[in-house]
Amino acid sequence: MELFVREPASGQGRRRGIWVWKERDASATPRRPGSVVWGEIRIHFEAAGAPAQTAARTGAGAESALIRPTTQAAAEDGEGVTSPAVPGERGSRLGGVLAALLGAASLLAGDPALAATSQTATSSVSVNIAPAIEVVSWPPSAFTLSSAATPGTPVVSQPLNFTVKSNASWGIQVQSDSSDGRLREFDTGLGAYVMNGKTTNNSLQWGLTDSGPWTNLSSSPVPLFTAQSATGEAGASVAFLVRFTPTFSDQPLTTTGHEYRIQLTYTAAVGY
Repeated sequence: MELFVREPASGQGRRRGIWVWKERDASATPRRPGSVVWGEIRIHFEAAGAPAQTAARTGAGAESALIRPTTQAAAEDGEGVTSPAVPGERGSRLGGVLAALLGAASLLAGDPALAATSQTATSSVSVNIAPAIEVVSWPPSAFTLSSAATPGTPVVSQPLNFTVKSNASWGIQVQSDSSDGRLREFDTGLGAYVMNGKTTNNSLQWGLTDSGPWTNLSSSPVPLFTAQSATGEAGASVAFLVRFTPTFSDQPLTTTGHEYRIQLTYTAAVGY
C-alpha cells in the first residue's frame, strides 16, 4: 500500500489538513463497508503547490481521506482514517509528517497479517562424519634384538604392539630402509650408516606369531594387518614380531659405537 501525503494549498475549500492517498491491492476485499485490506505501505510527502497527484492515484483501487482533527474527519469523509489534531502554523511540514505516520500506524494495527504477536522459524542442522584413524601407541622407536646373537640361532623379538582407534575399516603396513631387509653397519656416534660397511647375510623377517610364517622385510610396503574392523571409541590392539637368524658369514663389529641396524617405518590408514 502507498500513502501519498499532500499539504493542501490555501483556498482549496477545506479546513487545513493533510491529504493521505491510500493505494490498495486490487485483489483486496473489504472486510466491512468503508474498510480495506492493506498491503505494503509507502509514504510520499508532497508540499503545497506540488503537482496534484489526484489524477494518478484515484480511480480503481484507490481511496482518499483527509487527516485532520477527529471532530471533523468522520463528518466530511465518512472513512475511518483519523488522527488527533496536529497543531502548527500554515505550511508546517512537521505536522504533516506526524499526521501521516499516525495514519500509517492505524492501518497497520487494523491488519493482523502486518501486526503479529509472535512468529516461528526453524533451522535444519546437518553433519557428516569423515573416516578417521588414530594410533594411540606405536612399537618402541628403538630396541636391541640381541647383544650377542649366535650364528644359526634365530632371535625373536617381544610382541610389537599397536593400539588403534578407527571409525572405518583400517590396516597397517611396514617397510624398511634397506632394499632387501638386510641389516647394515651403523655408526651411533655419527648417526649414519657406514659407507661400504658390513651387512648381514640374512634379512630381518616379520610374523604374527612365534611360529610364523616369516616374511622378509624390504623397502616395499607390505601389509601387517588389513581390512580390520572399525574399533569404536574403545580402540583395538594388534601386534607383530620380528626375527633375525645370524650366520657364520656375519662378522662381529669391533669398532666402538658400531652395530648392525635397520629402520622400520609403519603406516596406519583407513581403507588398507
